[in-house]
Amino acid sequence: MDNFQDYYAKVMAHIAKKGVGVLATANQNVPMTRMVSFVVYDDKIAFQTSKKLEKYVQIATNSAIALNFTNINIQGKARIQSGQVLTHEKFRALFQEKHQGSFDTYSHMASNRVVEISPETIVLWEYEAGEPFLIFLDVRYQTFRKAHYDHTDTD
Repeated sequence: MDNFQDYYAKVMAHIAKKGVGVLATANQNVPMTRMVSFVVYDDKIAFQTSKKLEKYVQIATNSAIALNFTNINIQGKARIQSGQVLTHEKFRALFQEKHQGSFDTYSHMASNRVVEISPETIVLWEYEAGEPFLIFLDVRYQTFRKAHYDHTDTD
């Protein structure tokens, strides 16, 4: 792979398959992380949350978020969608298929909302012949850079 589109497609497919990751939010310089169940559509990573939870309050105050999926780190902006979860057909169908238990338990709640994340930057690790590389994707400009990670004693 040697272009933005190939790496971006690989990342989004991995996230869609995995379905869970760590979401980081912050409010007043206090960061928090938690596991969240995700789905992917329209170049967005989406999850549901209740307006009663801290992550909702933090996102409403500060839309800057970070996500981690094993060796993939994403920074982006979160946008809370209006209306209840069940009114968002695309999210509803994908989330019900991928996370049936969570869908059955929480999606009907009047306080739940869909949150869509637009990735802005992505950093992932890749190994070639045992050598580590960092891949930097800038989603806003659709650019990528691949850098060998020097792990010698003299670094």
